[in-house]
Amino acid sequence: MKLLLRNMKEYVSLKEEAILKEQCLARRDKEVKRLLDSIYLDEDRERSFMRFFNSEEFKVILGEVDRHAGFDRDISICEVGAGSGFLSVALAKSGFRNVTMLEPNERWNSGTGFISSRASSMNVRICNNIDKWYNEDTQYNMIITNNCVHHFDNICKVAAEIRCKIKPGGKWLMFDDALANDTETLYTNIKIHPYVEKYGL
Repeated sequence: MKLLLRNMKEYVSLKEEAILKEQCLARRDKEVKRLLDSIYLDEDRERSFMRFFNSEEFKVILGEVDRHAGFDRDISICEVGAGSGFLSVALAKSGFRNVTMLEPNERWNSGTGFISSRASSMNVRICNNIDKWYNEDTQYNMIITNNCVHHFDNICKVAAEIRCKIKPGGKWLMFDDALANDTETLYTNIKIHPYVEKYGL
C-alpha cells in the first residue's frame, strides 16, 4: 500500500497516454468501454459531451448551481480543475453567461483540447495557466470543483487560494469528490480505482 501510494503520479502526459490506451482497448473490450463511457472519456468526444449534457449527473449539478446562484444566470462562475471542460460548457449551454474554466491540461481527451472550440463558441473562457489565473484580479461569485479536490497536492493551500478568488458572499461548490477520513477507506479507494495499479495514476 505504501509503495503504491509513493509511486502514484499526476502527470498530464501520463493521464492522456493512459486514456488513449484505454480507448484502444475499449474497441474490443466491453468492460473497458463501459468504464470509459461512465466517466465520459470514450473515444467519440462529441458523443461524450452530449451524453454528459443530457445526463442525470449534470441535471443534479445544474440544479444545485441554479439554487446557490439564486437562479441568476448572470453570476460569474469559474470551474477549477475543469478536466475535459464538459461541465463549464454545459453550464454555458444551459444559459449561464459568465463562465470561466481553469485547467492546466490542454490535451485532447483528458484536458481542454477537444472542448476548446465548443467553449469559444459558447463564450466560455479557458485559462490553462494556474499562475496567470491566480494573479489576475478577477473574483467570482461561484467557484466549482467537480471530482477534483483529491488531486490537489496541498488541499489547505489551494483552498486558501480559491477563497481569495471568491467575491464577498460568494460560494465554493464541491461535487463528487471521494475523500478518505481513515486508512481503510483510503486503501479501498485506491484498490478499486481502475488506473492506480494499472498506470500509476
